Amino acid sequence: MRLVIILCVSLVVFLSLNYFFTAGPRISNQYYLFDGNYSLNQNWYTEYDFFDMSECYEHFTTSAHEVCDISIQVKDNSFSFIDWLGNRRDCYILQNWDLPDTYDMILLYCNDGVYQVKEEENDNGYFFQKYPLSSKYQIYIEPSINFFERVFKREIHKKKTIKNLSTRSERNNLLIKKYVNIDRNKTLLANDSRTLVYADDIKLSDGTEGKIAGQILGTLTCDFILGLDFDCSSIAGEIGAEAARNDGSYITQNLCISYDAIDSKGNIYEFFYICEKFEHPFDADFQSYLPRFFTNPIAKFNSDL
Repeated sequence: MRLVIILCVSLVVFLSLNYFFTAGPRISNQYYLFDGNYSLNQNWYTEYDFFDMSECYEHFTTSAHEVCDISIQVKDNSFSFIDWLGNRRDCYILQNWDLPDTYDMILLYCNDGVYQVKEEENDNGYFFQKYPLSSKYQIYIEPSINFFERVFKREIHKKKTIKNLSTRSERNNLLIKKYVNIDRNKTLLANDSRTLVYADDIKLSDGTEGKIAGQILGTLTCDFILGLDFDCSSIAGEIGAEAARNDGSYITQNLCISYDAIDSKGNIYEFFYICEKFEHPFDADFQSYLPRFFTNPIAKFNSDL
């Protein structure tokens, strides 16, 4: 018999664990401004933490769109460019300096995903490695500076003071008020670091829906795609049932950290909650399972709360 129940979880362990995200002395009232002119290049297959300029030029000869030495202007810590597919990418350099060292203080968010940011010390350039890091897609920007600036290693990014810090204070509360599921399932609030954790609603299932979907897919695959005289529906149905079965023994939670986009005048004009899912046994303390770094984050909420 099929059993599909939506269980709204109000966990007893609602805590204000600011100590868990205490980073020590930081520059929470300051930020880095990266404004200037840059040359942008791209990689698709090179190993992590290394940029191969020759790969970019190999694609340059076969791509219908410019992929190497694209001139961009970073203004108010944001920029845009046309990628190799001809699509416009709008990107924000995001910052949160109130986090422990294991988390990213700076991230890049473009409308195709979240990127890890790494500085190239030799030439003041920056790697943007797309998450998950196994994707291998990278963006590399190098400042357009003259010979003397390069020799004397002029600092491209500048530390400045944020003017409108008060805009951060109610951010978590605004999110909770708008989304009922977050309000009822919140398990951690750390307002100082603009961090929260909330659980997904639990869907209990005996796997019936997955079994039906598997049977249909199995029949289509064997009979119509592969043309096999073999009953795939039973096997595929069991696989689907197992995949869809949920007895509630595990819970899925979301670690969400808010990052700011800050303009050249020191005003926060946009923010994004970058979220990472994680699982743990329902009766276990979630703290020991809480991610200490991002592996596959997504941008889930922004200032359009």
